[in-house]
Amino acid sequence: MLNSDMIKDKDRTFSEKQIHLIKTSEKLFAEVGYAETSLRIIAKESRMNSAMVSYYFGSKEKLMQAILEYRTINMAKVFNAYDELAEDPLNTILFLLDLYVDKIFEQKYFYRLLFQLQSTLKDESVMEHFNNMRLRNFKVLINVFQHGAEKGEFKSDIDTTFLLSTIYGSLNAMIFNKDYYRKVNGFDTLSDEDYVKLFKKRAKAHIRDIVLAIIKK
Repeated sequence: MLNSDMIKDKDRTFSEKQIHLIKTSEKLFAEVGYAETSLRIIAKESRMNSAMVSYYFGSKEKLMQAILEYRTINMAKVFNAYDELAEDPLNTILFLLDLYVDKIFEQKYFYRLLFQLQSTLKDESVMEHFNNMRLRNFKVLINVFQHGAEKGEFKSDIDTTFLLSTIYGSLNAMIFNKDYYRKVNGFDTLSDEDYVKLFKKRAKAHIRDIVLAIIKK
């Protein structure tokens, strides 16, 4: 069973120390920048020596790949299960949308890092790994949309690329401009916990409305 101490995949197992380094690096990459964050800085923030970081991951590029793997293991299993078992395309899409909203609120540093990867990172090995991850998710959604079209529930000409861009753009704007949205919506007095709970609910409803308006016949 998956737990917070050790995440297992058929290809990779992460120890507690590796997970600690992954989470520390993820936060530093997101806040400081991938290019600006060295293994020495990661080691210092993790309270480990640089040799241990190199021992576990070999290089900053391999560490970045490990972050992608760690954060997408559970999601990959969910996508694979729905790719094989989804007999209800509409509820499958709604489930995946809610899951994605939960993830982007819970893993803000990871999704901020993903945004950086798309706009600034030039390392070919990391970008290949990142693009393979996105392609896997894209293919799953294509299959669900095609299945829905065959059942007469979805349109047959859904532009998945633009639909995903709409979802990503909307949620990124909500997450990265939290202070602005708090102010304009009059949520200044809410605690962070109450704000996230309320805004997550509103985000799920909004994203559902957008997607259903685009895909349903």
